[in-house]
Amino acid sequence: MTLDEQRDWRETPKWLAAVGQAARKAALDVSAESAATDHHELRAALAVLILNDPSDTWEKAFTYAVAANPALTTEPDDNDVLFTVNSVYNAMAGAPGPA
Repeated sequence: MTLDEQRDWRETPKWLAAVGQAARKAALDVSAESAATDHHELRAALAVLILNDPSDTWEKAFTYAVAANPALTTEPDDNDVLFTVNSVYNAMAGAPGPA
């Protein structure tokens, strides 16, 4: 996607909802992961926010991060959205990147 397409895509209610639901799924998965998982405390804190914030204030930030993925097309399927949400989850949780 071009930068213009990314901007337009992230503001579309359909994709905002799709990314939000994918993030909720990721948060449920994180809630069940082992405490020994790298950066679990940060990941779990984000999961609690996602699962307990009725205003969904985090949703738009996730959509911006997902839209920035250059491999995404303007019509991604559910698997693409889920994969991309999972790929940005650590960054969204504030976990450091690879050394």
